[in-house]
Amino acid sequence: MRKKIRSLVTTCVMWLFYAGIAFAQSVTVSGTVVDVGGEVMSGVSVIVKGTATGVITGLSGEYSVNLSDVSATLVFSHVGYVTAEEYVGDRRTIRVVLQEDARLIEEVVVLGYGVRARKADLSASIGTVKNMEVVKSRPVSGATDLLQGQIPGVTVTNQGGDPTQGAVINIRGQGSRRPQGSQSNPESPLWVVDGVPGAQLNLNDIENIVVLKDAASAAIYGAYSGSAGVILVTTKRAKAGKPSVGYEGNFGLTQPVNMPQSLTVGEEKTVRRRALEAAGATLPDGWDETKNPYIALNRTDWIDAISRTALFQRHNVSVNAGTENFSNRLSLQYNNREGILVSTYSRNISLRYDASFNIGRHIRLREDFFWDNSDSRGTDTQSGYSGVILSALMMPRNAEVRYADGTYGGTAPKDPDYSDRYGSNFADIHGDVINPVRSLEAATRY
Repeated sequence: MRKKIRSLVTTCVMWLFYAGIAFAQSVTVSGTVVDVGGEVMSGVSVIVKGTATGVITGLSGEYSVNLSDVSATLVFSHVGYVTAEEYVGDRRTIRVVLQEDARLIEEVVVLGYGVRARKADLSASIGTVKNMEVVKSRPVSGATDLLQGQIPGVTVTNQGGDPTQGAVINIRGQGSRRPQGSQSNPESPLWVVDGVPGAQLNLNDIENIVVLKDAASAAIYGAYSGSAGVILVTTKRAKAGKPSVGYEGNFGLTQPVNMPQSLTVGEEKTVRRRALEAAGATLPDGWDETKNPYIALNRTDWIDAISRTALFQRHNVSVNAGTENFSNRLSLQYNNREGILVSTYSRNISLRYDASFNIGRHIRLREDFFWDNSDSRGTDTQSGYSGVILSALMMPRNAEVRYADGTYGGTAPKDPDYSDRYGSNFADIHGDVINPVRSLEAATRY
């Protein structure tokens, strides 16, 4: 019995010894870390859970770590991404896909150099557009209008009711000096799309927008950016995955509000009588309703005649498909924006194609193609006597938009008997005032 017990103890000790040797043997686990778009991620921390042992992924997103226990768990972490844990077990190659952390994305900013940094570590003033998918649902036709009311210190001002005129962006007020007496617009900020200054883009392709507010942006983009700031735009890229088709549509109405209004016939007569009395004169016979009945009626609201409720619509169709080595994305966008002034509009059709090719482990090629076709009609809304709005305010309300024969109306009826009966001086009582509807349609005609 003693021999059997001694033999059993010896066997157990040997098994424990060999198990300790097997446990002490190290294994190597390697792999690649990528984001949801298949882009390799450098600088990702790979730590053995519960220890201080770890490595950092290289430029190609690869890592290799030695383990003494195959039952260990690897922890993958990076600023702005959700931490991932992977159990090793029998695996010796582990590929990890990190997801963006929506809770931390506001704390991370992509700079012009292409590196990520925490906002707390930046000396320059940075502004980001939050809830981009919600913001893009607004009925606007351009990225400039998209920024309106989204970032503190960034002011977006529309230029009248002309749909062909883009809005003016001022970052922290007017940052650049103009020559004394100059009435030109202040310097515009520099737009950088996917690292390319001045590149075109589709509104629905925008993924995020970062605004560099102060002159510190010149340290990145030089004098080209000036002191008006820089707007960095990152667009959606081709991703690996099954073929997918997406559609986004927006509709809206634009109405003019707080429009100025011209004087009625009675108000205009009162103003003219008081002005002439102050000059020691009296109203001419042309203002006598018994002698000139055409001047007695308010026939036209000229502000209402030149304005309208305008329709806006935007449609976008996108197609994405590909593998890890080859992916492509195609997006088609159609914009149709009517102006609040009659006969004005801005239409645009744009096509964007993006492709990504992986050639080997360290070479990646990208291809971008952008096609744009625009058609627009606008008019002068800000000039003095030639501007349509001021012409509408000056046009007397007794005049008609059009005569019965379809021609443009004037300050007197188109009737030869009227001049023979009342005299030509009644037709000239308002002077040479241009029909604003005629001016508007003439300015917008090809």
